[in-house]
Amino acid sequence: MSYKDGMAALHLEMPDRVPRTEYSAESHWDLINAVLGTHLTAHSSPEDLAKGSAAFKKAWNYDFIWSVDIFASEFDNIRTNMGHANYAAGNVDFNKDITSYFKSVEDVLNFDAVETRPHYTHSELVARFNQSYENRCKNSDAVNMVGTYVTAVSALIDLFGWDFLLYALAEDSDQFG
Repeated sequence: MSYKDGMAALHLEMPDRVPRTEYSAESHWDLINAVLGTHLTAHSSPEDLAKGSAAFKKAWNYDFIWSVDIFASEFDNIRTNMGHANYAAGNVDFNKDITSYFKSVEDVLNFDAVETRPHYTHSELVARFNQSYENRCKNSDAVNMVGTYVTAVSALIDLFGWDFLLYALAEDSDQFG
């Protein structure tokens, strides 16, 4: 892994080789086993999976490690679960449980995120991201990052689900904001 090559790519410079990143290959256990000669499965211990992923990133010479720290789990139970198709090895991410905290378009239009969601101070978020970044850098000599996976749009999809989001926008876009 190369911090130097990863930073060159971020600065739109061209190092001697094309820098590499992947966004989920380090959790595809059949691929990892083929590259490393290991026998990991989605049901191996978290410690063994972390070691396998780290060894794979090193073997494939990652220069940039994509990662995030804020996911939809920040919403706790106030969100929609739209289910999830199989993607991960061993189908461990499959989820056919479809639920919604919201029961009507009116619920969505009357939702007050300020009143119902936790709030973090700037210093709390900075400390959280700094600690995560430091931990990631300890285990890698590539360019690392931290951040959020829920954006303005993806957060609304995660909270309300596609149907209620689109219905509420159509019903009263001014009230929806």
